[in-house]
Amino acid sequence: MDIPQISPNQRIIVPDHIIPRAQQTRGALDEDAIADHLEKFLIAEDNDAQCKVFSDPLGGCHVYCFPPSQILKRNYWTLVSMGMSGTKMNVPADLVGGEEYQYAEVMCYLPADWEMPLISAANQISSNNWPVEMLRSLASYVASTRCWVAEDHGIPSLLTDTPGEPFHASTKLANMILLAPVDEAEGFETVNVNGNTVNFYVVVPLTPAEAQWKREVGAAKSIHYIVGNKREYPENILKRNYWTLVSMGMSGTKMNVPADVVGGEDYQYAEVMCYLPADWEMPLISAANQISSNNWPVEMLRSLASYVASTRCWVAEDHGIPSLLTDTPGEPFHASTKLANMILLAPVDEAEGFETVNVNGNTVNFYVVVPLTPAEAQWKREVGAAKSIHYIVGNKREYPENVLVDYVIDTSRPCCVEDLQCREYFDNLEDEESEEDGDDAVAEDVEDGNGGAELEMES
Repeated sequence: MDIPQISPNQRIIVPDHIIPRAQQTRGALDEDAIADHLEKFLIAEDNDAQCKVFSDPLGGCHVYCFPPSQILKRNYWTLVSMGMSGTKMNVPADLVGGEEYQYAEVMCYLPADWEMPLISAANQISSNNWPVEMLRSLASYVASTRCWVAEDHGIPSLLTDTPGEPFHASTKLANMILLAPVDEAEGFETVNVNGNTVNFYVVVPLTPAEAQWKREVGAAKSIHYIVGNKREYPENILKRNYWTLVSMGMSGTKMNVPADVVGGEDYQYAEVMCYLPADWEMPLISAANQISSNNWPVEMLRSLASYVASTRCWVAEDHGIPSLLTDTPGEPFHASTKLANMILLAPVDEAEGFETVNVNGNTVNFYVVVPLTPAEAQWKREVGAAKSIHYIVGNKREYPENVLVDYVIDTSRPCCVEDLQCREYFDNLEDEESEEDGDDAVAEDVEDGNGGAELEMES
C-alpha cells in the first residue's frame, strides 16, 4: 500500500518504507484478554446473542460488533478492531511516558438501524461495510509501517488507491480523527495486557474541509469545538448543527383553552417548530398538494397551523396529533418514512427566554413537533406522555439517560416500541410520580374547539 502523506504537525511519524509482510506483526496482543475487557462494558443480556465478528481469514485484524442494548442505554452499534494491538508502534522518543502509548485498538459507532453486512472484505467496499473496513485499513496501516497513531491524530481515508478520497461513493467523509472514548464508562479506555497498556481510540470520520481545518490550526482549535462527548462537554459541541423550522401564522388563531386549565389565558396562542439534520435537502418550493420526501416536515407544520385555524382546537405541550397530510389522519407523512404522528414538546434545547414571547400583551408559546411512529403514538395514548414518550424523546445533552430519540428528525430511525422493544422495559419501571398524571395523562390530548369534549383524532 502507498504511504499517505500526512502533515508533520499532526504528530504522526511517517515512515520512509513499508515493512515486509513477513516481518509484520498482525493480530491482537492478546485477543482473549482484550475481548474479556470489551465484554465487561459492551455486552448485556439483551444484545449478547446478536454480537458479530468480521474475521480476517489471514489472521490480520478482526472487527468485533456489539449491538445496541437497552439495558446498557446504548442506542447504537459499537465496532472495535481486534488486531492492531499486535503491532508495537514507534512512539517518538521525546514523548513523556511513551511506553504507555505503544499499543492500541480503534473503534467507531454506528446508528442502531445500520444495516450490518453479512460479510466484509477490503476489495468490496459498500455503503454498509465501509466503517468496518475503515477500522481494518487503519490497523493494516499500523502493521505495515509501525506508525504511531494516538488521540487527536488525523489520517486520510485508506480505502482507495489515493489516500484521502471518500470512504465510499455514498458519503463525502474522507478522513479520520482519533479521539478518546469519553462516552464510555470509567476504566474502559485502556486495558493492561501482559504488562502492556492497550489504548482504545474512537475513529470519527471527517470531511476534507474539516480535516484541512484541523491540519491548519490543530485539533484543539477546530475538531474539539464540533466533535466530542455531548453528555460530558456540551459547551464544546456544535450547538446548532441542524435546521430549525418555525411556523408563522398559527398564532393568529386564539385557541379554545378549556376553562378548567389554570392560567389558561397564557396558552391561547402558539407557533410550532421542528428540527432537521444539517444535510437535509431543503426544497426550493413547498406546497400541500405536492408532498415529497424533502418537504413533508414543512407541510407538517403548515397542516397543524391550518388545523388550529379551522377548528380553534387547543394544542399544547404533550398533546398528540396524527399526521394531517393525507385524507386519512394518521397515515405516514410520506412514503419515505414510517413516522405518522406528532407530539408537541417544550423547546428545552433552546436558550432561556425562547419558549414564549409577549405580543401586544398576549403570550405566544413555541412547541417542538416530534414525529412518532404509530406504535409510539399508541403507547402514549394508552399510558400518557409521562410514562412513555418522556422516556425516549428529548434533549440528549441534558438527559442522556432517558433519551433514545433526538429532537432532530430522523426519517429512518428505529421504532422504540416495535424495533427496540423498550415499551415493556419502561412499563415495568416503578413510577412514583404516576399518580400526579391521573386520568388526565391517559386521556387523548387534543380538545375540541368548544374547549370541553375530547376529540379522538388518533383512533
